[in-house]
Amino acid sequence: WKIYYKPLEIGDRLLVRPSWEKAEDTGRIVLSLDPGMAFGTGSHHTTRMCLEFLEKTVKAGDDMIDMGCGSGILSIASLLLGAKEAVAVDIDPIAEKIAYENAAMNGIGKDTYTVLVGDVLSDSALQDKLCEKKYDVVAANIVASVIIELSAIVPKLIKKDGVFIMSGIIAERLDEVLCALDKNGFEVLEVKAGDDWQAILARPKRFFVKPDDMTEDSAAIIGEDVKHISKVLRMQSGDRVMLSDGCGYEYLAEIETISRERVELKLLDKKPCP
Repeated sequence: WKIYYKPLEIGDRLLVRPSWEKAEDTGRIVLSLDPGMAFGTGSHHTTRMCLEFLEKTVKAGDDMIDMGCGSGILSIASLLLGAKEAVAVDIDPIAEKIAYENAAMNGIGKDTYTVLVGDVLSDSALQDKLCEKKYDVVAANIVASVIIELSAIVPKLIKKDGVFIMSGIIAERLDEVLCALDKNGFEVLEVKAGDDWQAILARPKRFFVKPDDMTEDSAAIIGEDVKHISKVLRMQSGDRVMLSDGCGYEYLAEIETISRERVELKLLDKKPCP
């Protein structure tokens, strides 16, 4: 299979290069890779679309987590694109060895890169470990059924202004995934298609607050969103959410109190909607 795996330009900045191939200097960020027995070479539509989303969203200093890392291609690419730290998780022990080897091949050490083995969906201890911090970028290139289940876990992992990148979704199951994302508090920013495969870029939902329910430094959420915040997301005082006023601005806010009919918030930051 190696004779068919050649250097591949992805997006505007990335070049995925098999470790045994030479590549001309084109000014692109070179990601050297030997996938071995793990999935992820960059040639499959799902991996390519995720890399394109990463190129678009990863910022310098970001924390990133890759759920179902395979060869480590997405997490390693994130570090090469400027992320500060990355965590890669896979159910297959083989992925741990391969991902660390690929990271080392790209000059990335264990001080910024961590690979963990386990099933995030069933291993509560692993979930707790991952939830010790929040991530700017969460990626999952797996299958639709796993992404649907992960969509209930990712809200505990992602920063309020973070992004959730996912692929491995066949066209027939796209609507199921979109429904699960909506149910778990995400809004979809973009959907890509490659052959019969779909990739989604989403972010935590911005809760709408009417200008009449805002002051210079406070706001209140009322209606159905109160139940979603308290019962689905299980947020508490001190947690932070993103708000939109419908007038071109969004706000970072901190929850002060939650009652059955109202969430009171303190406004921390205001900026124009992107």
